[in-house]
Formats: sequence, C-alpha cells, structure tokens
Amino acid sequence: MSKSGHEHPAVLGAWMLQDALLLAGRLREEGIEAMAETDYDLTSTPYTGFPHLVRVLVRSDQLEEARRIAKDYAPR
Repeated sequence: MSKSGHEHPAVLGAWMLQDALLLAGRLREEGIEAMAETDYDLTSTPYTGFPHLVRVLVRSDQLEEARRIAKDYAPR
C-alpha cells in the first residue's frame, strides 16, 4: 500500500493497443476495475508507426479473477 493509503495497481499483462483496450473494457463489464495504459506518449517519438504493447492494470485484489477472464480473451 502506498503512503496515500491506496493500493498500487497490478499489471495483468501487455497486449497490442486495441486488444488492451478491448480487454480492459471486458474486465470492467465483469465488475473488475481495469484500465489500459502506456508509459509514454508515442506520438512525440520517431517510433510512432511501430507496434507497441500496452499494459492492462487491475486492482491487486482482483488480479486472479482478471487472469481467469483474460486467458480466454485476447492473445498476448
């Protein structure tokens, strides 16, 4: 737990952008707090056209349930 009293999110895994967004939405449909995020803004780099992976984050206490749903949902 952080100093602010909030838990740090757990990384479920990393997928291509569209898959990460769809998976995060599916997890939210199932009642799991989830979001897709990247570490940096790719639009400001020379690598804009290259595919990249986006992490899907969930609450740490929901990680096992999220893993169960994700294993049948999107390729890694």
